[in-house]
Amino acid sequence: MHVHPSRDRGQNFLVDERVAEVMIRAAGLSRGDQCLEIGPGLGALTFKLADHGVRLHALEIESKFVMFLREELEKRNQKNVVVVEGDVLQILPSLSSRGETERSRGEVRGTMGFLTEFAPSKIEGFEVTHATIIASLPYSITGDFFSILFDMAFPFTRVVLLLQKEVAMRLVAKPPHMSLLGILAQWHTEVVLVQKVSPSAFWPQPEVESAIVVLDAKKEKAQDGIAAVSFVIAFPLIKRAFKAPRKKIKTTLAHFNLDKVRDLGLLDKRPSELSLDDWVRLGKAINKY
Repeated sequence: MHVHPSRDRGQNFLVDERVAEVMIRAAGLSRGDQCLEIGPGLGALTFKLADHGVRLHALEIESKFVMFLREELEKRNQKNVVVVEGDVLQILPSLSSRGETERSRGEVRGTMGFLTEFAPSKIEGFEVTHATIIASLPYSITGDFFSILFDMAFPFTRVVLLLQKEVAMRLVAKPPHMSLLGILAQWHTEVVLVQKVSPSAFWPQPEVESAIVVLDAKKEKAQDGIAAVSFVIAFPLIKRAFKAPRKKIKTTLAHFNLDKVRDLGLLDKRPSELSLDDWVRLGKAINKY
């Protein structure tokens, strides 16, 4: 069966087996572990994950690749993989414990502001708890994917992603280069940049470099100082400030009573210059936590 990437979807498929091996090692999967692969395409990761004996659900949006993968898996007699046809941006929200009211509306507005419509749907036999996501993530869905993932409060054990290098650098950034995405990622997870990946690892080759990142769910948020101020209290400050990232905190948060936080020395900084601990201190002071 001959299959080709779709130009309309901007598909660039991973074809370098060495990169696939690095991703699988980074995932730290053992035989029998549960894994969700997003966008398997030509199966560079899929077939290697199958060989590792994981319980794999491969979520693919295009029918032609679903057929290709199922045929290849049957030829290889690999029974531990279920190829699911569907859109991750529709299915992923339905894996969370969101309320039925939102499900019935058929939409989720994520913490980054994206509005995602979806047809409520489950992946049969897949449980979020203790699961790992692994994906060569299409550039076109990166923003929506992270919006949904963090809106779910990151229920997965580990997420291993091959994505655009620029996005990877935002995930691991430190002050003075923080972004809303970086704040969200580091709030919920421990993020590690594994390695950069050349365009030659893909077919067709993209015009930009990529990178592999690992996001591990934080097990004890109460021990890292961040839980001292609840996400519900602190995040509105962060989100408001990053709506005008070039402006100083004293301007973007001017409607708050800032007299009690002047001693913190943060008001003349821009949001990209604040660390997570800075936001904790700011949130505590403003909310008298």
